[in-house]
Amino acid sequence: MAAIKVLHTFSNHKWTGPAEPAVNLALGLKKRGLEVMFAPGRDEDGGSKVAMRCAARDLRCVGDMHLSKHRNSRRNADDAWKLAETIDREKFDIVHAHMDNDHRIALAAFKRCEHRPLLIRSIYDGLPPVRPPGRADALIVLSKKVGQWLRKKRRRRYRHVFLLDGAVDLDRFAPQPRSSAVARELRIGPKDIVVGIVARMQTHRRFHVLLEAFARASISVPELKLLIVGRGTNADKVARKPVKEMRIEDRVIFSGYRREDFVAVVNCFDFKVFLVPGSDGTCRAVREVMALGRPIIAADRGMLSEIVDDEVCGMVIRDSVENLRAAIVRLARDRRLRLRMGRAAADKAAEFFDIERQSREAFEIYKSMLKQAK
Repeated sequence: MAAIKVLHTFSNHKWTGPAEPAVNLALGLKKRGLEVMFAPGRDEDGGSKVAMRCAARDLRCVGDMHLSKHRNSRRNADDAWKLAETIDREKFDIVHAHMDNDHRIALAAFKRCEHRPLLIRSIYDGLPPVRPPGRADALIVLSKKVGQWLRKKRRRRYRHVFLLDGAVDLDRFAPQPRSSAVARELRIGPKDIVVGIVARMQTHRRFHVLLEAFARASISVPELKLLIVGRGTNADKVARKPVKEMRIEDRVIFSGYRREDFVAVVNCFDFKVFLVPGSDGTCRAVREVMALGRPIIAADRGMLSEIVDDEVCGMVIRDSVENLRAAIVRLARDRRLRLRMGRAAADKAAEFFDIERQSREAFEIYKSMLKQAK
């Protein structure tokens, strides 16, 4: 039997949002023996961070297309012609779209194709979409809530809706000892209890709630420190200036954006706070810290309550300042609770967040859909 031939499309040239999950899934399927290619977005000069990452991991990129993140009538029309030519030339069995705009382009391309593959779309959001996606032979969702909504509200439009768990690199994020060198660099002492967050510093990420809750919690627990990992154009407005105004500069550490030693930096957390999902609705940063064996304090937003089992892997709260303060104090004061929840978080990650498991289940979805299409 010939290998299933799949094209993954991703309409963004930046290594952001669900770019890494999309590439990881494509690589996982390639390891399972499928013939997999990737069509990434490109900038004005033809460059693409996504294409660079694919090349570094021996994932073949095809198609000289813009695949812009946002709809552009002229470019979309041009991309649809190019994608149709690519599909007819390569004879893909499946086109797997990962973003709204490449989904639109694929639908337009299919009208021009002589060869008709199946169209599968991944939905990364943790909330039902305001505008449901266009037609697809199957949808893959990463949120139970979204899957249930689509099956109930859009049953006639989407006959096949499948659920996959988000996945992370469990080898990279395996539980490990804290790096003493990184701890020294970040001014973290052996008695410090570190609350961590990984997020772009943007106005909608509720840093004001986090900082106020932390400031109040640190009155009760003097050994508390807050480690903020990330960057953002609004960093001064939403974080650095408020930290000075609250006079907690000696307790808050800004590590900036970290790449090479990212795992070692977040491994300095004793527990993590996460209040608002970012552009990657699967909340990959939460899954990664869970894999390291750290509990999570999560707001009840998006798919966070599906990822973090309340009172098992951490706490799911309505994120008022007082609720968050109380949760921080509780975890900071109870080391046994942190360890118990951390072990549960690592166990859940090992069972459900494995890339190999995700690719195996996606492969089964592909096979079942191709069988039905015969």
